[in-house]
Amino acid sequence: MRLNMTSALRDGMARPTRGNTPMLKRRMAAVAVAATGLMATGLTASPASALPSDGGVPIKLQDNLCLDIPGGHAVIGAQIQQWGCNGSDAQRWNFVHVDSTHFLVQSSLDTNLCINNWEGGDKTGNHIKLYNCANTGDGSFNWVHRGNGTQMQPRSAATNCLDAWSGTGQGNEIRLYPCTDAPGENFA
Repeated sequence: MRLNMTSALRDGMARPTRGNTPMLKRRMAAVAVAATGLMATGLTASPASALPSDGGVPIKLQDNLCLDIPGGHAVIGAQIQQWGCNGSDAQRWNFVHVDSTHFLVQSSLDTNLCINNWEGGDKTGNHIKLYNCANTGDGSFNWVHRGNGTQMQPRSAATNCLDAWSGTGQGNEIRLYPCTDAPGENFA
């Protein structure tokens, strides 16, 4: 079949010239309109790892208790505790990977809030509370291994890990304590 270029141009087909074709101009206009619509709605591209996982997962310690937001009140400064695993949203967390070894632990109740090494640094007794999610030394964590266990450690800490303060009782605060192979510090 032979193409008649005069009728092709009249019917709106692209001209066989470089970069300045009517078809290219229409496509670029459509892309610009679509991009403007996305920006107006506030949608932006983000890495897949930043997306929350389907409602989060419980984080269970080997003492059969889970990391918990008391009363389900996800607010800045809420002290993280251990509590009997019950499947509530107060015990559901998203792991948001920020590099190959570190992650944020994001609340499923409010995805703007993550667990945080409240006082900062590597001091025994520091509280673990909710704060605005940020890829900082006190807001990101990694897994470490002492003995037969797996512990969670803030990036800003060298010797301390998350620990059920004062033992393995329900309601005990999560704080920093030297990383050890213990039920209130090992994650299941």
